[in-house]
Amino acid sequence: MRQFLQVSVGPYQFLLDAEGVHEILDLVTHPAEQTGHRDWRGRVLTAVNARTLLGMQEQTLAPLHAGVVYSPGAEDAPLMLELDRVDRLLYAELHQLQRLPPLPEPVEQLFDCVLPDKGRQLYHLRRPLDILAFLAEWSTAGVPVY
Repeated sequence: MRQFLQVSVGPYQFLLDAEGVHEILDLVTHPAEQTGHRDWRGRVLTAVNARTLLGMQEQTLAPLHAGVVYSPGAEDAPLMLELDRVDRLLYAELHQLQRLPPLPEPVEQLFDCVLPDKGRQLYHLRRPLDILAFLAEWSTAGVPVY
């Protein structure tokens, strides 16, 4: 049995491996504040807007939103993943995870499987995943947003 954190970004819901989650926070962002960094317990973390990560056209998070201090790999330093909200902690057996359905090319690099849940599919964020390299590659490739 594995633990996952179900999170939401716009209309999309996906899963993070709970073992990579260090802390869940309520974040407040002022409109003029777009630094790309967050202070967490005296450490400066890279902040990643999950709307940008998913290539969404509307990339502005609500002023009050969720932050997950998350290590995208077992040996990676944590970063702040900024999301619309954190939904729940859930448990699933590995056999419940299913193959990834066809997705647009850049987005399919982010996910490795899905978990069917009450008529919807929860996409599992790959771990390990070099999120910052993915964002850099996406920004230079001129990938369309969804």
